[in-house]
Amino acid sequence: MSWGPVRGPSCGPSRWPTCRPACPAARVLVGGRVRGGPWLLRRVRGRRVPRPRRPGSAAFTADGKLVWAHVRSTESWPDEEWLVLDALDGTVLGRAGTGTVGSASVTCAPAHGPHMGLSVGEGDEDSPALWSSWDGRRLTFERIDGVLIQDISPSGRRILCTDPGQWALYLHESSDGREAARLDAADSVPPVPGHDMARWGYEGACPYEYGAVVCTEEDAGTPRHWLVNPRTMSLRGQIAYPVPAHGGPRPAGPGPWWTFGESGARVHFWSLAEEYRAGPSQMASSSTSS
Repeated sequence: MSWGPVRGPSCGPSRWPTCRPACPAARVLVGGRVRGGPWLLRRVRGRRVPRPRRPGSAAFTADGKLVWAHVRSTESWPDEEWLVLDALDGTVLGRAGTGTVGSASVTCAPAHGPHMGLSVGEGDEDSPALWSSWDGRRLTFERIDGVLIQDISPSGRRILCTDPGQWALYLHESSDGREAARLDAADSVPPVPGHDMARWGYEGACPYEYGAVVCTEEDAGTPRHWLVNPRTMSLRGQIAYPVPAHGGPRPAGPGPWWTFGESGARVHFWSLAEEYRAGPSQMASSSTSS
């Protein structure tokens, strides 16, 4: 079963977009790629923070007022810490040791609220994800071992994850980090010829409460994309695109998700048709913006 058709031209930059915000926080952040790029923190309150070899990550909150940065500690190598920064002037408002020693990390910002997600790649099956909260004075977080965060539901109540082995999708409650449901790839998606089983991609988006877009065969030139109901963690069907969608689906906030075009030089934005966003659908439409 395919969920389609989808329509619309693509648009996007001529090269991979970079995180260079047009605001005073640009003095705090240096250019990095959208996903897992160089450690972005360069200078905090006049103190230079050396850029280490291993990449970390950073992200703005939805309102643009704060920046969360996962960085190597300058006090106790090789420990790592999470910083909350004032996006206007780079003041460190809060910090907490993460207890991780990762080779890379990806920060995932929810659509609203004083929270942030962080996936840390430590090179093993127990690599953790952290789900944090900021009350204006103190940074705290829940540690969820063995998962990588893909996206947060629009309400902020659910966290969509997969595991480093790509065996299953997991739904965790944001209130306490507990696992609420899972969807095994082997039991729900038929493998492609030449493979013993399907595996979920690391990329995924949850643009609707009833609709998450995930993929299998992420390393293939044209992976298969699937629509999943996060409420029940059930497969709704395969998504059909009018033009090739390369790589996995990436979050673009509540409503849309985005993919790369065939050459990697264009970005496609997609969304489900209005009448199908609250439940199972057989049609999808795309919307684009430059």
